[in-house]
Amino acid sequence: QKVENITKQLSQTKGSQTSISDFVTEEEAKMLLGKATTWFWNKRKSGELTGRKAGNKWYYKREQIINFVAGDSE
Repeated sequence: QKVENITKQLSQTKGSQTSISDFVTEEEAKMLLGKATTWFWNKRKSGELTGRKAGNKWYYKREQIINFVAGDSE
């Protein structure tokens, strides 16, 4: 049920074209996944998660975060 709730939350703003709503900030992803900044850094470093930095914030594709939730990857 947790996966369904998070997937629903993340999918609500998804548009048909690539837009800012196709991305989540690291802060949002941390709250949804219950992970710390170090976890995201390790996932980026290993290539398991790709992110883009704009200013002082990291952004991740919504789809990747959903996949981590669905797979419950460590």
